[in-house]
Amino acid sequence: MAAPFVGQPFVQPEGWTADGPPDRSANDDEWAAPPQLESWSATLDALEVQLDRQEEALQRGVDPPPDLVVGFPDLALTEQERIRAIVLLERQEALLDEMVAQLARRRRRLPSPYR
Repeated sequence: MAAPFVGQPFVQPEGWTADGPPDRSANDDEWAAPPQLESWSATLDALEVQLDRQEEALQRGVDPPPDLVVGFPDLALTEQERIRAIVLLERQEALLDEMVAQLARRRRRLPSPYR
């Protein structure tokens, strides 16, 4: 029995060259650093809005929107911003715990051939 594709012409994937896949390093944003907002206040405001949306989605029983991806500014924090950041990160941790618990409840409701 012949091996599959023996004698078949090789079809090169679109965009590939003889050297391999196309170079996407110049325009590939997948591994790019997340955007940075201009200040800690703007970053914390954006995080707070995102947490509000996620909490609202969980209360309605729907999947929360994707996480906000922003880089933290390379700036010094004021004491007030530091406290606010800690409170928001604790709130995010509690929200993640609730998401995990909700996923566990959903999984238990799924039919299983092993039960």
